[in-house]
Amino acid sequence: MSATPEALRTLWDRLANKLVFLEKRYVHAYGDLRLHPSELHVLLAVRAAPDANATQLAAALGVTKGAVSQVQKRLENKGVIVRRADASRKNAVTSAFTPLGRAALEDFLASRAAAGQAFAAYLENLPPEARELLAGFLAHLSALVPGPGR
Repeated sequence: MSATPEALRTLWDRLANKLVFLEKRYVHAYGDLRLHPSELHVLLAVRAAPDANATQLAAALGVTKGAVSQVQKRLENKGVIVRRADASRKNAVTSAFTPLGRAALEDFLASRAAAGQAFAAYLENLPPEARELLAGFLAHLSALVPGPGR
């Protein structure tokens, strides 16, 4: 495929579509356990703030408390977390990992790290001029994509 502007736009559109739908369809398998993106997001939030209640997790994730509560219930039913009352805070319920939940999350993080290492190795093998071109492209792309970190 030649690198015409039209061919590059086609490649970009294809990649953007994959990324958007991957976020919605990806399922991390750990043995018989299947974890969906919303469940992984909650697990990562619990890992980052183990003493957080559903309201605090919702604020960190930018979703409603009801959404977090629903996901927590699914995770509890899957045996990934347990919810318990926090004796030090009235009406606060926090989440804790079960051994299965901790192992599944560590497996997810390891797979994410492996993908990152593979990409880093690819980048390391690029000539400096190609890395500079890629850096400029990514900076430009980041400025075009809405969201935090602009």
